[in-house]
Amino acid sequence: MTPTLASPAERELPPIEVEVVAARLRAHAAGTPVACLAGALAAGLLVWALAEQASLLHLWWWLPAVGAAVALRLGIWSVHRQRLSTVDENGQTRWLTAYRVAIVLHGLVWGAAAGLPTTLADPALQLLLLLVVGGLAIGALAQASRDLSAGLSFALPAVLPLALALLMQHGALPAVTVVGMIMVALLMLLLVRAAQRAQRATRDLIAIRQAEQQSLRSARLSEHRLRQIFDYAGQGICIYDQDLRVSAWNELMLVHNGVKAGDVHVGMRLREALVKLGGCGLFGEVEIEAEADRRLAAIVDGGPSIVHHHHADGRLVQARRVPLPEGGLVIFYTDITEQQAALAKLADEQRMRALVQEATEQGFWTIDNDLLTSDANPAMCRMLGLTQEQMLGRSIYDFVDEANAEIFRQHVRLRAHGRAEGYEITLRRADGSQVHCFNNATPIVDAQGHKRGALGLFSDISQHKQTELLLRQTGEQLAQKSRLLEHTLDSLDQGVLSVDAGGRCTAWNQRFLELMQLPLSLMQSQPKMAAVVRYQVEHDHFGPGRTLLDPPVREVLGRVLEGAADHPPLRYLRRRTDGRLLEVVSHIAADAAMVRTYTDVTDAHAAEAALIAARDEAERANRAKSDFLSRMSHELRTPMNAVLGFGQLLAADTVEPLSPSQAERVRALLRGGQHLLTLIDDILDISRIEAGTLQLNLQPVDLLTLVRDTVNLMQPTARQAAMGLTLHAQVDAGDSVALADTTRLRQVLLNLLSNALKFNRPGGEVQVSCGARDGIVWCEVSDQGRGIAKDQQPKLFQAFERLNMNGAVEGSGIGLALSRSLMTLMRGEIGVRSAPGEGSVFWLHLPCAKLAAASAEAAGEPAANQPALTSGGQHDVLYIEDNEVNQVLMAGMLAHRPQISLRMASDGASGVAMAAERVPQLVLLDIQLPDFDGFEVLRRLRLLPGMATVPVLAVSANALPTDLQDAHIAGFAGYLTKPLDFAGLLAMVDLQLATAKHPRPLRPAARPAARRSAQRPRPG
Repeated sequence: MTPTLASPAERELPPIEVEVVAARLRAHAAGTPVACLAGALAAGLLVWALAEQASLLHLWWWLPAVGAAVALRLGIWSVHRQRLSTVDENGQTRWLTAYRVAIVLHGLVWGAAAGLPTTLADPALQLLLLLVVGGLAIGALAQASRDLSAGLSFALPAVLPLALALLMQHGALPAVTVVGMIMVALLMLLLVRAAQRAQRATRDLIAIRQAEQQSLRSARLSEHRLRQIFDYAGQGICIYDQDLRVSAWNELMLVHNGVKAGDVHVGMRLREALVKLGGCGLFGEVEIEAEADRRLAAIVDGGPSIVHHHHADGRLVQARRVPLPEGGLVIFYTDITEQQAALAKLADEQRMRALVQEATEQGFWTIDNDLLTSDANPAMCRMLGLTQEQMLGRSIYDFVDEANAEIFRQHVRLRAHGRAEGYEITLRRADGSQVHCFNNATPIVDAQGHKRGALGLFSDISQHKQTELLLRQTGEQLAQKSRLLEHTLDSLDQGVLSVDAGGRCTAWNQRFLELMQLPLSLMQSQPKMAAVVRYQVEHDHFGPGRTLLDPPVREVLGRVLEGAADHPPLRYLRRRTDGRLLEVVSHIAADAAMVRTYTDVTDAHAAEAALIAARDEAERANRAKSDFLSRMSHELRTPMNAVLGFGQLLAADTVEPLSPSQAERVRALLRGGQHLLTLIDDILDISRIEAGTLQLNLQPVDLLTLVRDTVNLMQPTARQAAMGLTLHAQVDAGDSVALADTTRLRQVLLNLLSNALKFNRPGGEVQVSCGARDGIVWCEVSDQGRGIAKDQQPKLFQAFERLNMNGAVEGSGIGLALSRSLMTLMRGEIGVRSAPGEGSVFWLHLPCAKLAAASAEAAGEPAANQPALTSGGQHDVLYIEDNEVNQVLMAGMLAHRPQISLRMASDGASGVAMAAERVPQLVLLDIQLPDFDGFEVLRRLRLLPGMATVPVLAVSANALPTDLQDAHIAGFAGYLTKPLDFAGLLAMVDLQLATAKHPRPLRPAARPAARRSAQRPRPG
């Protein structure tokens, strides 16, 4: 028999795939506008964020590509909506293909976004791209609950290029980028799993509906098929009569039992048939005859009517026995191998579906036609904070406020017209809080196509809403900051210009237009720098005063092209045609982009030029003052040499001794001359301090020892005073080693003791005390004078200020000023405490040095009492001096050494000739000579035979430290300054002559490099 075909009405029923495609098309129609809007907004956000980092060339094609992809998707969506009612089954497939192709193209365009930035090394840029592209991919997958292939068609082309670009970066990726990539991947995987489960659930629902329809068709066709059941039932059939003999069978019975056609015949007893089946191995490893008897007895006694036969090839055959009304029975043999597998698979799918509904975070909410809740999964219950029992039977309007109830009503009306689509809704939880959801609603129809209710798939988008709010707030803040930056740039006094890597001017401020004299219309077109320069050339903006201060542009650009990460900014000056001077500074980035600033430095350069001129004038005046002081020192010391020298000779004359009155007059003469010499020295010291040329040698100094020595030195002065003064010292135990210059500190102490003696009362007392505390070494000099008023005390330390005491007490008024300057140079302090009628206390503070670093104060000083020459024969001494008075004075002083034979020369040439004629034992040499100076004379003397080891002493009125240093460098054995000290001269001469008996090698004469003495006037 031939089976009949299904009727035309039955062939028109849609298969499962047709309904699946239809469901997917509905999802695309609902989600395309939202996806396109999100893509466009994301593209705008990305371009805005990458405005200064993306290549402009890439943006030229990428933005149109994004627009084209969005337009293509919207175009397909628009046409599909218009033709929705006329689309057949084949048309649905074509529309689904069109949607997917557009989605793939859109995903590819977003995948190209990974190549927009010139570099992905910036972690913030990496996170931005992950946020935008990953967010779009996640959104696409979130909308793909009906069509996972479409979601993956967008997500994978969009995300994979970015992932590959990040993984190909040199070095390790930042932690935030790795975390972002992992989060995007996990979210995509979760959404894929959720979409797969949703698609399976949808397919299962459609399958259930189709199964119900199939059952209905089977019922309608049962009568027709019963007529053909024997041949086309798909089962093996064997009929036994009342005597349990075989009366009929079909082909499938033989196949299912694995027996041959010749093994079965009409009239065959049931037991014989059972033995045959046992022989085919259907009973397993048993004794066939006994098993056949047992089974026959079970059939006769009405045992189990269904048994299963397991074949060796793995097939499972079910034998079902059905008694016949008139006696006998029918056994149906069915191969249930695939059925059992299908049932097992269906059971697994049902368990999986139940697991999805139980474990998914997407809420499943089923309602009937009256909008009452008929079912809800655990996720939906968690969203609302209710149990399933609390939700069943309640209206959907019980879970929303009035505004969201209107949203429900609107979409209920749309579903009634067949226009179901996804939408956002805010549900009210049991505790009164709100949860933001997105609902994809699907109508539920029965086998007859009648609507039985709807299934809503609710996704919690609260976090997404918060993120959206944060993004909106962030965008507003960025816009505000952008406006603030624009106002800031316009308020700058500098012109600012930004040029991208392609050389195009992208941003500037108003000050730039003013300084560069450019029209706004030119810059609004965002020209390239070449066009701006061309405009400046055409309008004669470049003048001849352009000066480069740093390497040229080509050098800096060359370093950029070579990949140098650090290069100096390019800086040059440019003078406008109106005379204004502009400083142009270019900061060039690694990608050759540039930010250039323009500053009007006309006034600054004018002020700088004035400062330089003032500095030069001050230096010239300082040099003139130094030269003047040097000349004055020389001019004053030359006559003072005669005054003090002859005075000392008169006082020391033992051949023609002075009378007492004459001796007193000579002593007065020497005191006056010494006072004048001290005044000259103090003035020179103050001048050197002001000029910064006074050099100090700071070293540990034992203040106690220095105070005792200074007090002992001043004791004769105190005893000789007419007022009967007393001078004594009082010291504290402790670490009194100070960091100071020994000579200058003694000078300060002598000045304070001298003032305390001069300004004391008759019979008064001067007390010196010192000690150490808190890291400070202190010293105080107190007197019992008339005191100083508080308003007069600040004037004490001013030069030449004597507080209206001119003539009353001898002094120049510069001692305290010099002392304060010296204390400052030694990092110390000096001050006074005084009141009228109570005397005065002058105090010193110095930094304390460690006792371990202290050295004996007198270790490097020459002996004070050098013994005079008393034997050894005559000594030949040569004195080269052009001043006759100085020659007479020197002869008088050396007359006190009878062993010395003195020869004199009036110029350098004569002195050299006399030394060549007879080698002297000692040479006294003036520095300023009429023919050439003493340094040249020394050099020529060293060239004479026998003169290499003869000591040469410099004798000069030049007393500046540089003069002594030059003499030491040149090779002089010593330096005597005018006016000459009688005892000091004899001590130095005795020392050199005593040393000459055991000559030591002397350094060759060297002339100082730049001598100031050559510019000094010669003495008269």
